[in-house]
Amino acid sequence: MVNLAQARYPRNYDIEAAEMWMRNIVLRQPMVFYPIRTDHAFMVTLISLLPWLPGEPEASVVMLCAEENHLWDSVRLARASFDWAVRRNCARWGFNSDTDFDIGPIAKRMGLIERCPRYVAMLK
Repeated sequence: MVNLAQARYPRNYDIEAAEMWMRNIVLRQPMVFYPIRTDHAFMVTLISLLPWLPGEPEASVVMLCAEENHLWDSVRLARASFDWAVRRNCARWGFNSDTDFDIGPIAKRMGLIERCPRYVAMLK
């Protein structure tokens, strides 16, 4: 996963911090995170609760990375993540992964709707 992330993410991506997060946070909390992979892709899904909707857990894909010629692995992982969210009784499932790649085709293929535009101020 480290080599794939290094190849696919921007140069300012801190691979050591990402690896520590995966080892020390993600893998130690299987009720909150769902890390899955194939030989050519990986995905991490997070379950979170909004304080004003405590009875409606939401599953969000926070990391998605695939080798260039293996985009369909992303779809397989997304379907597995979706099924996990259903088993965990989540009210919503979607993509929050910040990526330079357009995930619209995957989302549309899965029947997802665009919830709302996101805006950000780039401070650095």
